[in-house]
Amino acid sequence: MSRDLSGAMAAEVAKPALAPIWFFEADFSGGYVRAWTGVGSIVWDTKTWLGTGALLTLAPVEETRELEETQCAVSLSGVDPTMVSVAYGDFSQGRPLTIWLGSMDVATGLVIDDPVRVFRGRMDSISDTDDGEAAVITVTASSSISDPKRIRARYYTDQDQQRLFPGDRSFRFIPSLQDRNIYWGVREGSPQIPSVSV
Repeated sequence: MSRDLSGAMAAEVAKPALAPIWFFEADFSGGYVRAWTGVGSIVWDTKTWLGTGALLTLAPVEETRELEETQCAVSLSGVDPTMVSVAYGDFSQGRPLTIWLGSMDVATGLVIDDPVRVFRGRMDSISDTDDGEAAVITVTASSSISDPKRIRARYYTDQDQQRLFPGDRSFRFIPSLQDRNIYWGVREGSPQIPSVSV
């Protein structure tokens, strides 16, 4: 798949020395996590990205000419084991994850304009390994091409309606209807109409 590079990025790629960097953004239930493969915090796209250095690693991002799903895995090592439970608590399957490839000007330390988005998908799973001293958290995601195949479950409950439309109470009586006797065409307490066999 061809990429449209900005003029600044195209010029940077043509140089004999290149300083590539990665930007990683994931939408956890507790809020966005934004990290980059450098040291210290940096501002790009009006957002602040936390530097992780070599602690943030990405599995090879694959592309295909076919209309099929691709996957990507992002790992963060050196995490305190107590943070693993926090990550699991904030993880929500199906939330977006995006990765950009950029470059840094070696002389000024500034991000070259318009890094290229190389992956956009939704988080599938989270896993961890722990050697007793530090943990590695790995998040896997599937490309957006899989969106039409995702199950979008809706329930006729007040809770589900409130999640989508806060303040809408149209389903608040649904539980009381489950075991309710419905009298169609007659008043409640009216004698039953005897059945007639033909």
